[in-house]
Amino acid sequence: MRVSGSNTGVLVSLLLVAAVFPADAAETRVLSGMPGIHRVDAEAGVLLYQYGWFLRADDLDTGETRWTFLIPKNENHNGFSVGLNHSIFFSNSGQLSVVSHKTGKETDRLNVAGGRGKLVSASLDREDTWAALSFEQGPVLCELATRRQFQPPLAATDSIGGRWMPDGKTCLFTTLTGNTPPPPTRAQVWFWGPGVSEPRAGCVLESPVRMYVAGVLPGGQLFVREYDPGNPDASRAKIVNPETGALIREMARPKEPNVLSGALNKCAWWYEHDVEGNLLHVQDILTGEPLFSLPLPGKNTVRVMTQPRMAGKDWIVTWEENNNVWLVPLEKDGAPRQILDGSRFLPGHVSRIIPPYMLCYQNTTVPRTSTVALYTLDGMEKKRSWTYTDMQGGSGRTMLSDDTKRFMISLFRWENNVQTSKALLLEDGQTEPLLEMEGEGLALSPDGRHVLVVDIKKRDRIELVSVEKRAPIMAFTANREYGAGAAVFSPTGRRAAVFHHPSLTVVDLDAGLPRREMLFPMADQNVYINPSYYLTGTMCFSPDESMLLAAGYGKTWLFRVATGECLHTFVEEGRFAQPYQSRRQGFLRTLEGMASDYMGKVTDRFKNRAQLACAFTLDGLRAVTIAQNQLVRIWDVQTGQETGMIKTGLPETRNKRGEIRNMCTLSTNGAYLFSCNRDGFGTAALWETFSGRKLKEYHLPEDFWSVTVADDGRKVYVVVGSDLHILPGRD
Repeated sequence: MRVSGSNTGVLVSLLLVAAVFPADAAETRVLSGMPGIHRVDAEAGVLLYQYGWFLRADDLDTGETRWTFLIPKNENHNGFSVGLNHSIFFSNSGQLSVVSHKTGKETDRLNVAGGRGKLVSASLDREDTWAALSFEQGPVLCELATRRQFQPPLAATDSIGGRWMPDGKTCLFTTLTGNTPPPPTRAQVWFWGPGVSEPRAGCVLESPVRMYVAGVLPGGQLFVREYDPGNPDASRAKIVNPETGALIREMARPKEPNVLSGALNKCAWWYEHDVEGNLLHVQDILTGEPLFSLPLPGKNTVRVMTQPRMAGKDWIVTWEENNNVWLVPLEKDGAPRQILDGSRFLPGHVSRIIPPYMLCYQNTTVPRTSTVALYTLDGMEKKRSWTYTDMQGGSGRTMLSDDTKRFMISLFRWENNVQTSKALLLEDGQTEPLLEMEGEGLALSPDGRHVLVVDIKKRDRIELVSVEKRAPIMAFTANREYGAGAAVFSPTGRRAAVFHHPSLTVVDLDAGLPRREMLFPMADQNVYINPSYYLTGTMCFSPDESMLLAAGYGKTWLFRVATGECLHTFVEEGRFAQPYQSRRQGFLRTLEGMASDYMGKVTDRFKNRAQLACAFTLDGLRAVTIAQNQLVRIWDVQTGQETGMIKTGLPETRNKRGEIRNMCTLSTNGAYLFSCNRDGFGTAALWETFSGRKLKEYHLPEDFWSVTVADDGRKVYVVVGSDLHILPGRD
């Protein structure tokens, strides 16, 4: 995995693959993702990164894996933090291990529980002298050498920043005193020494936008960052006197949006990236005086990560356009050192597998933007890419037109407990979106000419939007809030189907937009069809577009599109445990859920009707229903009779969060089914859908997040962490 030419890293990867997929390891192909680097320790001579549930240290000279350390699996996150020369590993119960970067050996072990509830996070601070601990009942500082623990006098919920002063003995805290939540922001600065009962007040910081203390200069001045998530141009940095609040210097954001910039050397230096010349200009952060300019490796630097001062030097790690990674000393004429060869890795973080292609997120130099590119799975040839302005929140499922030129994504953001969303449609080669609308994109037509968008606030309205007109051409309104459900296009894009409670409507896009209501049986007049978020959805057209399947709770309906007639109702008699039970709703609710699970083992009275998914197979001759991602039935569309069943054997076992995470994924033609549990319970398997024959078994790790089956069943694509595993399918 290194330029040195050592194969040790690759051998370790293959050993891990053998542990994950023992029966088929020899046939498995692994495309490694670029490791998420946590630190380059030049003094210890190692690169530190996470690989699965391990923190790994690879030698900078040989590329050999020097050591690995198992990361504790805590409730909501990985239990480790990388410090200057050591890393700290912790558990929710309060057990801490301090490990040397040079040897990978444990140098200290502590129990810091102290009856404060769960340990939420822990990190090494002040050159590995202190462990900053965050418990459910508040923050604690622990001096490692003496094991003494100190309770900071400020509430963690009020703090917007904590930093050590240059003397190494005083902590600086800031607490909100104005609007909650901000902006505007008003915060009181406090000075406190561990062991001192009362903090001393400093200045009051004020800003019309959000702000935080980003660092302390060697002279004790504060480096404060101001930002507005909705207006990047309002972002500023300033240096102030912590005692008086006097402004010493204000630093505006660089004019060019693609300029990488940031603080270095414990806030003594500031850098800005010259894109045209690929230079790093370094200046004194206090005075603004230029110090030196440093040429960076490659033609275009897309990311810079700062490093602590080591071996008498300041350092940065840079990524260039070919994904090569370099360690660069910050000094005039400093010689960069390549530490990762980008050609050995996937071109980006895998977003989605769509055989024979995959979508990958890529690094970009422009702040608040994201780039998604389409690559071939064989050969990793880049076919297309799309760049868009990000909302700095979450994103929904990506969609492609059949010619792969048009790409749709939904972007989300939570602010002040209000969720906003917008749907973007982009075309390869164009800088501006073809379409940008408020709401969440539910479906993109195969020809890329239409989209279906649901409002995000009430979820009671779905709009059919013409891309050419950039406007809605039809709306579907539900008779209640959250009543807008699944929406799909037919295989050619000629038709669209929308569920808007209590109606299921099909519209013909090529014949003047006539609408036809699908007629549910009289006994099923109050149904709901969930949105189709997953590869195996809850609504679909037959390949010839003459029939429509819609799956609800316990029943799936087959309609003749031309007339709206319900041809058959496929009933799922089986009942299943509630897939989610919150473990945070109090003792009685938790006890109720446990009792329900226990009684469910002997009677179905405490179980629920199944949430169903559906698909067609055998070119539309058979319908497939999947109950609660556990039980699969195959139905004859002519007679309505059940012709087969697959009992996946997946258990109704809950993880620590109270979830049952079974998953069944069909190939796009419905010919093959992959069943698995995302927490590693039970055995994963590949099935031939029509016959119900089990073709292969697999043992997947707990941290996989995506599975795709090729239409011919010969390959199964599993994304594990940042790696793509291509597993053998049917013989």
